Amino acid sequence: MKADFLLSGLLAVLSVGAGSEVTAQANDTKPVETCSAWIQGRPWAEHASDPRTRILSDHAACYDGMIERESDSIEELHGWLNGIDAQGEATATLVVRSGGGDAHIGLDLAEELQAKNVRVYLMGICASSCANFLYAGVRDRHVLDGTLVLFHGGFSVETRTRSMASLDKLLAGPRGALIKDHDEVRRTAREAFDATMARQDALYHNIGVNPAIVHAVDAMDFTGIIDRNCGGASDLPRDFVYFNLAQMERLGVAPVSGQPETNPKRVNERIATLGRSFVACVVPEQVLQTENSKAQSRRPRSSIHIQNSH
Repeated sequence: MKADFLLSGLLAVLSVGAGSEVTAQANDTKPVETCSAWIQGRPWAEHASDPRTRILSDHAACYDGMIERESDSIEELHGWLNGIDAQGEATATLVVRSGGGDAHIGLDLAEELQAKNVRVYLMGICASSCANFLYAGVRDRHVLDGTLVLFHGGFSVETRTRSMASLDKLLAGPRGALIKDHDEVRRTAREAFDATMARQDALYHNIGVNPAIVHAVDAMDFTGIIDRNCGGASDLPRDFVYFNLAQMERLGVAPVSGQPETNPKRVNERIATLGRSFVACVVPEQVLQTENSKAQSRRPRSSIHIQNSH
């Protein structure tokens, strides 16, 4: 599953819907309240099928939905970001609810958000590429109390291996027969992935975020996490993990305001109310301790960031 959301991006590189809602308002002094009411008023069933951007003004916008390629709502969000002047302090606000989606699009958006120093608020749920990029990739990040911030996948050595395996499977099938030079396709895909992974890690390093939020998580065996960290025993797949507040502080991804939900039982009760057939687990402390030990052997002691061998 972790490889699937990256393979589409690889194919897009090699091969070189949704709607938007514009409601510009002169007064955007309460964008969080306005966006929260708008998002809460949208049926959850429309979250995946009908992602929407709502523009409140030049300095305030809302986004509700999956992060998908070729989406009018994503194009509308890019257009809004393009109109923001880069400032030393955050002058624009984006409120987001998203179950994740395309990691390449998430990274593109995060680079724009970081460059424009946009203040990002999360509400309800922010998972996968939303957590990795729209949340962790900005300096001025906030959550409305009780929001689920769930991490899963990213650009790492592990996901590169899985993505290349998926590409090999594709090349071995009927579509592969139409491609003359498989080795060239593999080389191009690998170079494209590595370049994107470098962009991701630079995004984090720019603002003091520890890339372990992707690299350590992707290297984890989710099945080995004790049941207590996952809200109890369950037959459902463990597709996501999250960090407690102390871990978020150490990793550089703590919210400026608000508290995400970090109680394992309540996290998974919330996931169930959304109709999702998976569970999420809090990251075991020993995973981060092990990753930090590896990092110390690779970097000078003066550095606060983790260096990963790619």
